[in-house]
Amino acid sequence: TLKYNRVHVQTPPMWTKIESYLENALKKSREAFKEAIMLKIEGDDENKLRLYCEKILMDFYNLVDVFPTLSRKIGERKYIVQNLSSLFKFYETTFGNISIDWIESHSLSAKLTKSSASSGIVKLDAKGVRSFDGKEIWHMEVAGPPSSPTTDHAVGDTKKSLHSDILNLVALFLDHLDISVKTAMNIKVFSLQAIGYRITLYSLSITDDGSFLASELASAIIPFSFEGRSKYKAVLYLMVLFHDEFMKQLSLMQELDFNINYDEGDTVRDVLKISKSLQDLLKWRQYS
Repeated sequence: TLKYNRVHVQTPPMWTKIESYLENALKKSREAFKEAIMLKIEGDDENKLRLYCEKILMDFYNLVDVFPTLSRKIGERKYIVQNLSSLFKFYETTFGNISIDWIESHSLSAKLTKSSASSGIVKLDAKGVRSFDGKEIWHMEVAGPPSSPTTDHAVGDTKKSLHSDILNLVALFLDHLDISVKTAMNIKVFSLQAIGYRITLYSLSITDDGSFLASELASAIIPFSFEGRSKYKAVLYLMVLFHDEFMKQLSLMQELDFNINYDEGDTVRDVLKISKSLQDLLKWRQYS
């Protein structure tokens, strides 16, 4: 059972540190823009937030410094490499808590569905494996060229994305089948879907009755010209939100290692609503 929700997410505390920095930089032109994105953010002791923003904005500037407008008539793979990859490849190299694999990457959790009737092979536009536990907790799907996404492609990618999210969450729960449902409701996996020029960040969790809950967290438009640079405020807000949610999940998963109290009512094993083949897997895990 799947439910959908568009949630109002609390603004991450770290956003206040960089909002004024971004507004200052994004209002500047050319050389002044390059100088502004290198300014230190007060209160960011480790300087990672500013460094991440600098990498993203400098990469964008290097794309539009000679020809200020990028062609919108590009294919899906060029869109990923040129416009989207920097958001996560620089996240990986700046924060060091996730490993990203790109384009036609095989989903790890999809192997749970392998059977005589299914190869268990699902290819993703990108996936992220958390360094802490080796779990696939993020993936990305891009619905074709940005200038001409088709309805069929968008619908197909949406279904594929939800299916991948569910399997990623189930794969996480296989190591924590006996935690309480109350605790499990806070565990999430994430995905980014790109349709046209819009990117949207989603999370997936479970409800108290074991249903899956997909939530839209944030959305932004990818700019294709230097004149459209102000759109990066929303893009970077989405990424700051992703980082905040990621770190909350990391803390939660670390805390689970100390949770050995199984007398808190229903557990994940009791309520999780999944297919018959995966139910058999849960039973096997109970005795393994």
